[in-house]
Amino acid sequence: MRFRCILSFRTAGAKKVATWRTDVRQDDLVLATANAIQKLKRRQRRPLTVVGIYVQLVEAAGKT
Repeated sequence: MRFRCILSFRTAGAKKVATWRTDVRQDDLVLATANAIQKLKRRQRRPLTVVGIYVQLVEAAGKT
């Protein structure tokens, strides 16, 4: 399944909350959320705090 994730986060030393959007392909909602957080942590070099997560199912993979 394909999920669209929007993560709100704050890095160390930042005063404002930032958002980041990504698309993730996983079989499970929990794995998709964990994968999105890992992608964000790889992009940010500083320690970060995840404030909020919005996950939307875009389409099913065609399984019947």
